Amino acid sequence: MERSEQRPKSKGGRPAKAVRKEKQFSLRLTEAEFATVKEKAANAGFTFTMYLRKMALMGQVKARQNISVIANITGKK
Repeated sequence: MERSEQRPKSKGGRPAKAVRKEKQFSLRLTEAEFATVKEKAANAGFTFTMYLRKMALMGQVKARQNISVIANITGKK
């Protein structure tokens, strides 16, 4: 049972990103250090990885503003 029509082969997969992150590095932390960094990342509203990236590149992280917190402060809903 051969097909007489051949469909063009689809490349498939995820589309290419505009900026590809090609490099990676490892970091070893104690359990206490890991827990501290993870907690700081959560408090700032970032993922663990994004928090570490921002700290490495900028040396500081500004916490994301939560819309509900801003609404409570300003009295708007």
